[in-house]
Amino acid sequence: MKVSLLGDLRKPNMIHEDTDGNVFQLAIYVKNFDIYVKENLYDQDHFAIFSLDDSEDKLAEFIELMESSNQEKVYRIVYGELYYSGLKRDYSSGENYPVFSKQFPKIYYTTDKAIEESYSLRMLGYKTEFE
Repeated sequence: MKVSLLGDLRKPNMIHEDTDGNVFQLAIYVKNFDIYVKENLYDQDHFAIFSLDDSEDKLAEFIELMESSNQEKVYRIVYGELYYSGLKRDYSSGENYPVFSKQFPKIYYTTDKAIEESYSLRMLGYKTEFE
């Protein structure tokens, strides 16, 4: 299972991409080098905590939980081989401009928001798609 950490640097979420390119957010996050597992994405509480220096048995238990974790499909905007990462402000002109990168895509939880944002970027001349 290929996973990435995205979002808040202090408490990133775990994102999984399947073999078809679909992206899912797992009910798992990282905080202070510990890994927290929740029943679902919207729970405030976690039911398990793992540390990066846990024993191999404990890490095997984490991998099993990770593979069976509740997942929610999320979307990202693509521009060629790059992902839309958000807006950057040019303080000299006061304008915002889009930022694209190979990593760290901005994640959308609904197709409506991804379509809306992709349309806005197309209006600026960027031929984007969402996946």
